[in-house]
Amino acid sequence: MHLYVYSDYYKTTLPVNKFYMLYYKDFSASIKKSKKPIADTLRADTCKLTKLMRERLRYFQPKSDKIYFYGLYFTLPDKTIRPLEPVELQASMDTLLNDYSVIYWLRRKQL
Repeated sequence: MHLYVYSDYYKTTLPVNKFYMLYYKDFSASIKKSKKPIADTLRADTCKLTKLMRERLRYFQPKSDKIYFYGLYFTLPDKTIRPLEPVELQASMDTLLNDYSVIYWLRRKQL
């Protein structure tokens, strides 16, 4: 799995050079409220998600988990490096189909 950004100016997708992923799991909504929340910061030096990042995404639960991508840097075609604002992973069930598929999207993090 790779992480890319889209440039309206260049009309192309550009790979992210490096980024961090913050994974946060809150157990307050679960039956076992005695567990402490889990916070994990993962780093990728390329546009590829690491094995642990892919595992966190695979078991992502929108009601109890939060995933943020920050420290995103990408290279433009003119070889300049630009930063991106932090983004949050959002998910919801697709109610139009009856196959219980999940739709994921990224949204700018409101600071």
